[in-house]
Amino acid sequence: MRIRIIQPVSDRDNHMVMYEVGTELDLGAERNKAAVNKRVAVWIDGKSQEKVSIPTDKKKKVTKAGSEIIETKKTD
Repeated sequence: MRIRIIQPVSDRDNHMVMYEVGTELDLGAERNKAAVNKRVAVWIDGKSQEKVSIPTDKKKKVTKAGSEIIETKKTD
């Protein structure tokens, strides 16, 4: 699986290498997962499209124009 860098970051093993925003690469399963978990990269599929990752906390943010964000629990 490939990832796309969304924040400038240096390489974990070789700190002299800097990855720019928009760079698409495959660092291996473990390093790709770590980059996505640290929110410096997003998963992309083979067609260079981002895969949407939905959090599993089961909270839904609801907004209305001119009001505050209200978090509600999702009922199944």
